[in-house]
Amino acid sequence: MRIYSMKKATTKPPRGGSREGSGRPSLGKIRVNLTLNEALVEQARHRENNLSALLDRLLEQWLQNKKS
Repeated sequence: MRIYSMKKATTKPPRGGSREGSGRPSLGKIRVNLTLNEALVEQARHRENNLSALLDRLLEQWLQNKKS
């Protein structure tokens, strides 16, 4: 009689995926809650895949304009 083990040969890291640092918060970024106009958010999502990156760029541009 043969007994087969279903145990995997490799084990996953304790947290996140296989990439170093995955599963951990991004360095230099914080989570914030915003209240935005729902209609404008829907329009933006149709044009932009990453809403967070869009808001980052817009905030950066706004801050640059305020320095001028």
